Amino acid sequence: MARVIAWELDVFGSHGMAAADYPGMLALIESGALQPQKLIERVIGLEDAAVMLPRMDTANVAGMTMIHPSR
Repeated sequence: MARVIAWELDVFGSHGMAAADYPGMLALIESGALQPQKLIERVIGLEDAAVMLPRMDTANVAGMTMIHPSR
């Protein structure tokens, strides 16, 4: 994240998505056309998050790591 700030990089993602676009996106998920669960590489608990967060800057897996508080 330090590089994003230092190099003034733009990060693109779902943050900032127009609220008007959510119903269409959710309909695609509901129909099965979009399957966001396939993007999840692993799910970890809060206990492991402190170790994993610094590693996310140098991710070597294709999917996302989800932090689930009840794990």
